[in-house]
Amino acid sequence: MLSQSDFTLFLRAWPEKLRPDALAVGEHLSGTLNNDRAIDEYNHPIFSLDGEQVHIPARMHCREPDFEAEVPQFTETQLRMYHCTFLRNHDGFVRQRALAALDKDLDYWMVPFVLQLLGEYVIEIIQDLDAYITGVNMTTFARFVKENPAYWRLTEDRIGSYWVYYRDRFPDIRQYPARLIANRINAAL
Repeated sequence: MLSQSDFTLFLRAWPEKLRPDALAVGEHLSGTLNNDRAIDEYNHPIFSLDGEQVHIPARMHCREPDFEAEVPQFTETQLRMYHCTFLRNHDGFVRQRALAALDKDLDYWMVPFVLQLLGEYVIEIIQDLDAYITGVNMTTFARFVKENPAYWRLTEDRIGSYWVYYRDRFPDIRQYPARLIANRINAAL
């Protein structure tokens, strides 16, 4: 079972209107913990979603679910929440599979979970984001960036910082996939 502290942190990741769904997803996640502390206590980015603050976990330490076999009888919203939760998993391969499980027609509350991946270091996930963040959902990402400009500046700074590790493959930062995605989002603002 999620500790009371972890459960509280988990619930803070979702808008109030999703609280009943978050309770259902949190109950299911209780059986997937890797250790006593499933959610890192520190470095929880705070975002605004239509003026409501949410605190998305930096990392969650849960075992990898079998996305095909282990998904309980969730509603569509709960299933999306479930996959978004695993976008914060400590294992990059799990994050990548969770992204693949989400369709591109995303709800606004999903954006901070997805967008955090853009400011991280796993190039394979960033390449997947390149196909994920498209014209289909660009206005939703642009809306989030307008509402969270300080976080967007931080994300763009992180893109520059992580590019250093890939400059052999992308000598010009303008060709680095994360930078290309950021430029598309900026163009939509």
